[in-house]
Amino acid sequence: MNQGQETSIEGIYEVCIGVKEPISAIQYWELFGYRVGQEGELSQAAAYQLYGVNSSLRSIRLYHQDIDHGLLRLMIWQNPTNEGLGMGSMKVKGNRWATTLTDDVLNILNHVEEAKAAGWEIRNTYPHWEVIYNKENKSRPFIEPVIGVREMLLLQPLTRQVFFQRFGYTLPTYGNINKNSALKTSQFTHMGMVIQDDSKETLKFYDEVLGLLRVRDDVETSYESSLAGRDIFDLQSGEKFYVTAFDDPRSSSTNIFAARSGRL
Repeated sequence: MNQGQETSIEGIYEVCIGVKEPISAIQYWELFGYRVGQEGELSQAAAYQLYGVNSSLRSIRLYHQDIDHGLLRLMIWQNPTNEGLGMGSMKVKGNRWATTLTDDVLNILNHVEEAKAAGWEIRNTYPHWEVIYNKENKSRPFIEPVIGVREMLLLQPLTRQVFFQRFGYTLPTYGNINKNSALKTSQFTHMGMVIQDDSKETLKFYDEVLGLLRVRDDVETSYESSLAGRDIFDLQSGEKFYVTAFDDPRSSSTNIFAARSGRL
């Protein structure tokens, strides 16, 4: 895939979440700046043909400002096949989650702690400091700006979210925060999933077939190197994982300031 080659894909369009009923889910996501958009239904036969699920389906798409990617679709199945991953580990094969930029990760943490006190089924990690870019450049505290993010996991039975807040830098086309939203958050900037494939043949689908731009490959995160990664993915001493990232083809693999959200 050559950068600049025309493709018909422009990043990951939406995240789909199965929910039991839409009202409380819509109210929840409105806090993050989403709003109800299109709605549609599929018969049992049509849903089976499209999704392989023997159940009728009602779908509600939620928009975020005027953004054309990182959207949300709530899917209400009449006969869901299972309960989903629930509160299970983020390390399991097939795990999927969505990540959002925020202006105020501590405010989200405040809500999490109040929800815990009220008895909600909810789990989170502390907003750990993480250096994403130029890890080899060590800043001098109280002399130079510290450049990085605070990153936090929020896990609930029907949602798997990661939030990050930037410090010391901005990426103009990577996350557009809705300043009017209660929790000061952007659309989904990137989506993640856990696979296991030492041959890496599976990964070729995303750039060679779909046309996404591979911007990172085999970036290691270990128990020892990342407090955020350790807590989010339940890593034990000696464990590690590798990240490969695919972007909107209009993004850049060499200029971080040209990076576009919609990453996988």
